[in-house]
Amino acid sequence: MRIFCSLQNMERPICNQILLDAIKRIIEEINLCRDELEQFEMFSPHCFRHTFATRCFEAGIQPKTVQTYLGHATLQMTMDLYTSVLENHKQEEMQKLENVLNDVFECGDDILEERFRQEQAAREKVIPIKRLG
Repeated sequence: MRIFCSLQNMERPICNQILLDAIKRIIEEINLCRDELEQFEMFSPHCFRHTFATRCFEAGIQPKTVQTYLGHATLQMTMDLYTSVLENHKQEEMQKLENVLNDVFECGDDILEERFRQEQAAREKVIPIKRLG
């Protein structure tokens, strides 16, 4: 894994152990202010790749582009192993479907109402003929 020191010096990768130690120190500091049941768990720097992939998809970046960012040989690896669907994102996507269905139902109601008006207007134009005799 190659993580770079800064944007200015992108030629010098940080050793994985240095990054692990930094994450550990940050988590320990965070946990000083938390109850035992709310402790932040240790994680590996590799988690950032998964988070990055998930956030890219939520932002609408094309899967093939994310695959190239992560350097994966196959799109399947990117999609199956590196992305997650967060609960709030699932709710947002379902809301999109609900909006479309509401539009369809409203449009359907508008069409039925227009047909009813046309039929009413047609009935009003008909003049009844009286039978003679």
